[in-house]
Amino acid sequence: MIDVNSDLFHDERAEFFEILPYVKNPIFRAIRKIHCSGRVSSVVKLPFRDKWHSTLDDYPWESDVEYHIVFLGCPFIKRSISYWLKYKKEHNVKFSMYELNANDSFAAKAVNQLEAINEFDRKIGFEHILTAQLKEADKYGYIHCYHCCSMIDGNSSDVIENDMYLINNAKGRLKKFLDVYECARNNGVNSFFRIAGVKKKDQLYSDEIIYNKLISYKEVVKEIKKSNCLFEVLGGAQTGASMHYFEAVIYNKKLLTDNKNAAFLPYYNPKFVHFYDNPKDINWDWVKERVPVDYHYDGGFSPTHLIDKIIELEEDKDKKESIKQ
Repeated sequence: MIDVNSDLFHDERAEFFEILPYVKNPIFRAIRKIHCSGRVSSVVKLPFRDKWHSTLDDYPWESDVEYHIVFLGCPFIKRSISYWLKYKKEHNVKFSMYELNANDSFAAKAVNQLEAINEFDRKIGFEHILTAQLKEADKYGYIHCYHCCSMIDGNSSDVIENDMYLINNAKGRLKKFLDVYECARNNGVNSFFRIAGVKKKDQLYSDEIIYNKLISYKEVVKEIKKSNCLFEVLGGAQTGASMHYFEAVIYNKKLLTDNKNAAFLPYYNPKFVHFYDNPKDINWDWVKERVPVDYHYDGGFSPTHLIDKIIELEEDKDKKESIKQ
């Protein structure tokens, strides 16, 4: 998800490092993917994971500088606790995390995210844990903010090629995806669906729907910009903000969603966001209608604001500590 955070590349206050940088050799790349897999690590901690090269290993640390490493998601699970503890002991390093997936989402459960966060916090310590999920903030005491999505290649007005666009992993939602697809098909809606994680026997409309083909996030954005309306079904027990909502706002697209809590999110506009429970109740004329969409987005979701937030939190902490003294 580097492209999603690309704004950070242009912020002189931050440097980006990859825990597992790209490896040309496909065999080594495949071995490393399994060896450092979050799913595997959630079951068994394989030895020697720390031997794989990280761009952090080459960093020119300075003894008189305080560093603050902010994890975007929980990539720290790809390394051992001792690996991160080494940096804390050898350098003046603080750790924080921005939670991208709610702990009860399918993606988070697959890697036992909550357990991994708690273990890291217990053995090393997070200065701050931030999240876009309001429920998570209330439940776990995390800090709530919405700074997790950059605008890719500006906001040009590409020619619209399809009425409705979906890109997602099935993860228990395949029937919901297909029910909406069939209903849209019957109502003359031109839909473009990309669905991952679907077994061959379950791939209905395989000549129309693209199954199990990964593309880069830049390609995803190109497809978003050629779509009139984005479609989403929340995964697991997630109830908060979704990446699809952020994308709809950033690229000025309509959004069809089952997440009624979107009505309380920044930039929400009922003209451009419609909710549904039953596919038969969807206003398909609204999905197809070509109208100017403008959420008046002003960059509020940019991850550069994470830096502002961390600085603000650190200053508040310093003030409280000085008052105590």
